[in-house]
Amino acid sequence: IRSRDWEGAAEAMEREAGNPLRPASAPAPVEILAGRDLPRKSPALAGTLSAILPGAGQIYAGRASDGFHALFWNAAFAAATIESVNEDLDAPAVLFGGLWLAFYAANIHNGAEAARWHNRRAGEAFATDMAGRALPRDRGLWDPAPDGANLRIGMRWRF
Repeated sequence: IRSRDWEGAAEAMEREAGNPLRPASAPAPVEILAGRDLPRKSPALAGTLSAILPGAGQIYAGRASDGFHALFWNAAFAAATIESVNEDLDAPAVLFGGLWLAFYAANIHNGAEAARWHNRRAGEAFATDMAGRALPRDRGLWDPAPDGANLRIGMRWRF
């Protein structure tokens, strides 16, 4: 379940159907297979929206605050560039134009990444829920008596 191999997890749950240690709340294979149909955001669409209107891709991906910041900074650098060009100030125009270009490119990339983050978060929440229901309640995820031979703390000094 944690690796998001929904088919493999559903098959494993099907094999464990007769196991007496299987919790009553364990998800059915059909529930696990629902992981394939989780709502997803398209990174390509988010990047395209951000290219058309800075911040629109972030808003589409559910990160409205990031979207408004992207719109504000792109608008600020665009206005500064246009004002510098109108006033025949070459050095500030090049500086603000470069910043505008950098923020614009980063905005497009961040729009696509925001969609990927959304997809990852949705998958993690679903996998955590399914795994929590699949494990017996009396069996923890952490081993109460760890193997001391495999534990180590190390330090490295670099100069």
